[in-house]
Order: sequence, then structure tokens, then C-alpha cells
Amino acid sequence: MKLKSFKGSSMREALAMVKRELGGQAVILGTRSYRAGGFLGFGGRDVVEVTASTDQTLTRRPPPQAAAPPPRQADVRVTRTYGQLVAQAKRQAVGVAADDLRTEIGGLKDMVNTLIRETRCQKLPEVPEELLDAYVSLLSNEVADEMAKTLVKRICAELPRDQWRSQHRVREALVGYVASRIDAAGPTTLDGPTPRVIALIGPTGVGKTTTIAKLAAQFKLRQGRSVGLITIDTYRIAAVDQLRTYAEIIDVPLKVVMTPRELKRAIAEFADKDFVLVDTAGRSQRDVLKMNELKQFIEAARPAETHLVISTTSSPQTALAVIERFGDFNIDRIILSKLDEAVGFGIVLTVLDKARQKLSYVTVGQDVPDDIEPCNPRKLAELIVPTVVPVAERTAP
Repeated sequence: MKLKSFKGSSMREALAMVKRELGGQAVILGTRSYRAGGFLGFGGRDVVEVTASTDQTLTRRPPPQAAAPPPRQADVRVTRTYGQLVAQAKRQAVGVAADDLRTEIGGLKDMVNTLIRETRCQKLPEVPEELLDAYVSLLSNEVADEMAKTLVKRICAELPRDQWRSQHRVREALVGYVASRIDAAGPTTLDGPTPRVIALIGPTGVGKTTTIAKLAAQFKLRQGRSVGLITIDTYRIAAVDQLRTYAEIIDVPLKVVMTPRELKRAIAEFADKDFVLVDTAGRSQRDVLKMNELKQFIEAARPAETHLVISTTSSPQTALAVIERFGDFNIDRIILSKLDEAVGFGIVLTVLDKARQKLSYVTVGQDVPDDIEPCNPRKLAELIVPTVVPVAERTAP
């Protein structure tokens, strides 16, 4: 009797070897699947082993006697047809491979998570392991690295170490610290002589026109104040038309001016108003000529408040460049626009830390007059400090 074992990476490969060497009439006597090689479960390979023979008599068995014991499992496999045996062998191979794969994936994930944590702890000795998740969560929300480290150091200094593993306590402490760094200006009120002139400046595309319409509606409809609108944004016809539409809806007068002298005259003509809001044209911080022209308009208006509008959709580098270039305009306050479109909220801390100015308003949508709110440090801090997600969960597939 010729009995031989054939090994392949799959059942199909092993059976092909059987057929090639022993012929199509070969009898399959047994199959098994196992892993070979590797180290600690990694780097091995799946092996399917098929035992076969050319002796056809192995398929003939005498009928069992009444008192005879049930046939052994090996004998049952021998009497099955070739097709049934192959189907069963495939199911067994797939089942074993799936179980092995799940086990290996679980072990690999644990190893990767451990390596990531150990590597980060080595590279960030100033960040304790217990606070690593909080630190990474801040970075994921666009908080600058140095700022995130500063916040973690404050946790280390002021929160008892036995509370460092409490995600709730750590987040609450971080929210409190972040809120304390946000200087809120409060809503604009009618202080001093009237009309109170308020100018909005900033680069193109940050939403100044929509924001000024929201403020006008707030003053007129919510506070019952008289309002006049002035725009010097004559470069974009659409911007003038947009503000004119808002002015008609809110029922406030609008003046369009072309020169600083006309701006002075328009403000004088609004002497009976409580508030005069000046919408300026967007200026690239790199365009020195246009920036100087804008400065002449602002000097002519002599506003009681100059608000720099910065979009929270900007990159931190762009926001810092805007703050630096518009710093010559004697900015009083900051307005953060498009908070509803921001990818991360850490830019709020970046802007306020660089500008050193109070935050007056944030805009959270396009609706006039609803989608604008005075700065609330606690609410902003809760956006900036995300719910802590463990590093292991961040790296899970």
C-alpha cells in the first residue's frame, strides 16, 4: 500500500499535489491544518496536510455486526466521497484560519498599542503616562503642542496624582484651566457718546459682511437700538448687494462710501443713531498697498471698537499671520467666525494667546440674527477640551 502525506498552503494546493502524484483515483485518508514557523505567533504560515493512498481496498469495509462498536471517525472519513471530503476539509481549514487570524490580530493590536505608548512616553518624558491620553486628545483637537504641554503641567501641579487616571476629573480640570485663559469682552453695549462707531476688519472670506448684519439685527431687533450701516467694500458688488438686502430686511439705512472723506461724512449723517457699523473690504495681509488704504479708512472713522474677524477654519499659521499684520490697526477685540465649520477648536487658544485681546463674539452659522453669540469662556473651553479618548482606541483598526 502506498501511503503518503502532501503539504500545501491551501487545501486546493495540497489536493492538486495528490492528484498529480497519485492520480485521480487516490483515496484521501485524512486532513489537518496547522501553522508552521514564526515566533510567538508572528511570521508563521498556514499549512494544510492531506494523507492519501492508491489502495482502493481501503474504501471497502465489511458491514458492521449488531454488537460492533460505532465506526471510528477516521473510518467514516474514508467512506465519504471525494467531493464531500473536500468540502468538509475546506470548512475546517477556513474555521481554523479565522480563529488563528482573530487571535493574532488581537495580539498584534495589543503589541502595537504597547509600543505606541512606550514610544510616546520615551519621547515625552514631561507628560506622565497617566495623562498621555489627555495630551493626545488635546493635540487631536488642534491645540498647539506647547499649549497642550502647558495644560498637562498645570494638571500635574494642581490635581492630586491619585486622580490623574480619572478621565472625568482630568477633563473638568482642563476645561477650568482653558476657560481661565479666555478673556471675554462681553456683548457690546451703548457706553459713552453716541453714535458708537464699530468697525469690522479682517482678511477676505472670513464672513465680515454676514457678521455685521447679525450685529445690526441684534442691536435693532433684540435691544431696540437705532442702527446705521456703512460699507466701504466697493470692490465686490455682491458684498454691497448682500448687505443692502440685509439692511432692507432689518429696516436700517445703508450708506456706500468710496473714500475716507465720504466715510467721515456718512458717520456725521448718522449722528442720531445709537450704533454705526462699518463693514470694510477684505484685505490680504500680504497686500501692503491695500492694507495702507484700509488704515486710512479706519483712521477717518475713529471707531470706538475695532473688531478683527478671524475664521476658525483657518490654519494656525494663517491665523497668526493675520493677527500680526492687522496688529497695526489698534484692534480692541476679536470675533471668531465659522465656529460651526471648524475641524478643531484649538485654534481659539492659538489666536487668543497671540492676539492678547478680548474675545467679543463667535459666529456659529449663517442665520441672521441668531447665529452669533457673545463669548462664553466655559462653552468654548468645553469645545476645546474634547472627551478623552484612550490612545489604544485611537489606534484600533
